Amino acid sequence: MTDWKKVQGSQIEKPQEFDTTTSAVIVYQRRNIQRVKVTNPDGTTTELWEYEEREMTREEYAIVVAESQQEQIDQIRADIDYISAVAEIEL
Repeated sequence: MTDWKKVQGSQIEKPQEFDTTTSAVIVYQRRNIQRVKVTNPDGTTTELWEYEEREMTREEYAIVVAESQQEQIDQIRADIDYISAVAEIEL
């Protein structure tokens, strides 16, 4: 997995957090995606996407996705435990 680097892109639509289609080998992960206006040398402006991006292998991507899913499961379980405690329901 590479380090995060700042990137600008001219995509029409907002880039996805994970890009699994551009490359058969590399997955691009993006964060802090925002629309910015850049002034060109001729004085005109162009709207671009600016974001941080890193590259990872498909194997690293699978690990990142699995960790994210586990975090979601843990949060849902904590929510269920809290609701059952507040409602005084034994599970």
